[in-house]
Amino acid sequence: MSFTQIGFFGIFGVFLLVFLGVWLVRSGIKGAAAQREMLKSASPAELESMRAAQRGLFMKIGPPLFTLVGGIVLVVGIFSIVRANASESWPMVEGEVIRTDIVSNRKSGGGSSTYRAKVEYQYAIDGVTRYGARVSYAGNVSSSNRGSAMAIIDRYPKGSDVTVYYDPADPEESVLEPGISAKIFLTPAIGGVFLVLGLALLFSSLKGRSKHLELEPFE
Repeated sequence: MSFTQIGFFGIFGVFLLVFLGVWLVRSGIKGAAAQREMLKSASPAELESMRAAQRGLFMKIGPPLFTLVGGIVLVVGIFSIVRANASESWPMVEGEVIRTDIVSNRKSGGGSSTYRAKVEYQYAIDGVTRYGARVSYAGNVSSSNRGSAMAIIDRYPKGSDVTVYYDPADPEESVLEPGISAKIFLTPAIGGVFLVLGLALLFSSLKGRSKHLELEPFE
């Protein structure tokens, strides 16, 4: 399986996780509204029963979700490291920056905006013009610091000549800054934390069920 295919499945997996997250949030909002109505007339015993049910629901959904998210993010991060390492030996070709922009997104609820640099460039291999938008395999993460996005734009202004490193096996795959940097380890580190947390919760849940079965009287 090529890196492009792996990237496709990784993006598809992230899309599914985002869709699941949105669905869970919407369901949570609806459930919270209904729960507030119930809490107004619930007795202390009913409140405790509801809390126990919520804890049980989290232990059913939380561990698999954390494990799935962590596994996908970890795999995507590891392959980014592999590709970044391989890119150091890729052939070079001259290219040109054709478009630059700073993409801003304002958080819901009037929160602060985040900024991300967008750099598009073109290069030709065997007379065929190709296009790329990857600066480095460390990723182009949005942040509240507009200066970091501006720094990338300043390095690659529109119309400037650049050196493009491309994969000889897949010339559409290219990067401007090859090699491994410290930031590239952030994604697999986050994935690893989620994966370990999910596995720990799964282990704790299974251990709790095992003890519960041992304590049940035999009939």
